[in-house]
Amino acid sequence: MKSRNVYMLMIVVLLVFVFMIVNNREKDYISSNRKYSNYSKTNDVLLVTLSDMETVNYYRDLEKDASKVFLNYDFNEIIYNFESHEYVFIRDRIISIYDDFSEESIKIRYDSMSDDHAYLGHVSGYDIFDHNLYCLNTYEVLYECEKCTYEIKCSDLNKLLLHDGNDYIGTIREGLDAELFHIDELFYVNVDIIKEDK
Repeated sequence: MKSRNVYMLMIVVLLVFVFMIVNNREKDYISSNRKYSNYSKTNDVLLVTLSDMETVNYYRDLEKDASKVFLNYDFNEIIYNFESHEYVFIRDRIISIYDDFSEESIKIRYDSMSDDHAYLGHVSGYDIFDHNLYCLNTYEVLYECEKCTYEIKCSDLNKLLLHDGNDYIGTIREGLDAELFHIDELFYVNVDIIKEDK
């Protein structure tokens, strides 16, 4: 009987130890990452308020960070706030980027991206890069149907390009025409897009 009690005690201690490791894993990542100096959690959402963006290719860096968080924690959504703008990343959309969702594939993906052009996000297997040198302050019609118009601000549409790995596929307009992705996917990437009813 005494050995059974010792055995049960060992199991309880082991479970407590595992629970502490899981809880501290989140604390360690968050406390060691300067990006997380101001954050909150509600249910399955992590909300991070950023004080600055460290690189020109900030969206790529946020997506990489979100990938690491989703790999290690159970959040379904991460919202980064910076200067009154929200950058939202959803677990299922991030995981769909990878054939093998692992630390190594995250590292390979983002380390291989060039800093020559701004990375805007990922849609249906393709990366979008902005090859514009400056921002236009007008909206340009990207797509229209009988019911509505989709317009993009700040970019020459001929310089928003789809890539499959290192291979150039075409402009986002050509990608839409070829039905490579759905127009609504652009609301999940770093493109200033509006939808207006006719």
